[in-house]
Amino acid sequence: MSLMRFNFNYVKTTITTAIAIAVMPAAAAQAFSFSDYNLVVFEDVYSNSEVEGNAFIGGNLNGNSSNYCIKCSAGGDFTPFDGNGLKVVGDINGTPKNVNNGANVEYGGNLNAHINTNGGGTVTQNSDLASEFDALEKFLQDTSLGLAGLESNSGVVIPGQQPGAVRFNSSGAETAIFNIDVSQLFGNKTQQIELNLNGSETAIINVSGTSANWNQGNMVGSLVDDATQQKVIWNFYEAENLQFNNALYGSLLAPLAHLTNQTELEGNIVVKSLQQNGEVHLPTFTGELPVFVPRPEEPETDPVSVPEPATILGLMTVLGFGAVLKRNRGQLTQ
Repeated sequence: MSLMRFNFNYVKTTITTAIAIAVMPAAAAQAFSFSDYNLVVFEDVYSNSEVEGNAFIGGNLNGNSSNYCIKCSAGGDFTPFDGNGLKVVGDINGTPKNVNNGANVEYGGNLNAHINTNGGGTVTQNSDLASEFDALEKFLQDTSLGLAGLESNSGVVIPGQQPGAVRFNSSGAETAIFNIDVSQLFGNKTQQIELNLNGSETAIINVSGTSANWNQGNMVGSLVDDATQQKVIWNFYEAENLQFNNALYGSLLAPLAHLTNQTELEGNIVVKSLQQNGEVHLPTFTGELPVFVPRPEEPETDPVSVPEPATILGLMTVLGFGAVLKRNRGQLTQ
């Protein structure tokens, strides 16, 4: 397959895995958009908080009373694309869950909790949720991997000897790409975290590192404004464990990570599993992304059996003995 490029003149990819960049708009390329859900969790969630938009959970929903679609409204700032405020592939457990503004609920396992559908929504068991979620999960994993392979085109200022701000300064490209290690982003010298878009319509911040405990360095400036944060994706593509004690502004894409949050998260949130102690807020991501299209898998071929060394040795012995016997027979007949 030839490598097609998105219509951003900066795009170069160093990914050696099976990802290509397509030129078609996202809506035309696949059934999913990164912005379809306010919260996506691949496995289990334990929550005693709320999600302003909709949520899709690939495992079980556990915990005390939690709330969904707090700010969903027909014709308003956010409307669930399929009418559902909460979808859970597994079981819904614990004390009552509240789904608001007429949004519906779908679940695939057992319903072990009372659901309050405020505004006339329905509660339905759907055995097809698992296959739907599998496709969404793969799309989001491919997106994270694809973004991680894009070359940086913008700079980051990191505090030196003295405490200071981590500043992301866009080059002004249509989409700004930044690379930073988590130890630099949440280091002990970080006092603030700032972003200057400088006219860019999208900011992709690729964060390397497998774990983070974020205790200091508040996000400030334009990052706390909806107009900026809805253009930002924080792609923690390697993270396996994240502890956020400060507010995150911008969407989070961390498909390998267990996340524990103690305060609000502002944007789309995608993680492997979640201990939710703080709210998940709108707005969802409105920037533009390349469409990452996985290349077809190589067809499987039947394995070729290779004789064990002892078998080969035995075969050689037999062949050698046969050759000697044939030669000796020839000598006898002369």
